[in-house]
Amino acid sequence: MKKYFISIILLFLNLSVFALNWGDIYWTVRPSSVPNLFVEGSSFDTYFTDRKWPDIKYEVYNDIHFANTDGKWVYNQWMQDHGWHWNGSSWSGNGYAINPVRGALYIDPYEKVAIYFYPTSNTIEIFRVRVLKK
Repeated sequence: MKKYFISIILLFLNLSVFALNWGDIYWTVRPSSVPNLFVEGSSFDTYFTDRKWPDIKYEVYNDIHFANTDGKWVYNQWMQDHGWHWNGSSWSGNGYAINPVRGALYIDPYEKVAIYFYPTSNTIEIFRVRVLKK
């Protein structure tokens, strides 16, 4: 029984290592609150907090080099983690695939990345995240 339990835990850990941990929490943000995209280090006007971890706040800021080099990877991970798969020309999903909420900021506190989906277009922005104690 003990070996069975350890095997399940190891399998779970192995699967979670290769995916971002977006969870189902997001923050709706007005586009006017998005920091200037061409200024390195500019951040949102506010910190973001989560009800599950009220003593932790997230600072979301621009890292232009990261967005340019790894932004597509972050977007692809978000789509895959929400049930979508790339079929060579477009994203497709089954009945369990979740569409992004337009105007929402999704934060992965473990990988320290965030993705913002603009409300009126298919434009996205990729940000870095600092996890801070209150």
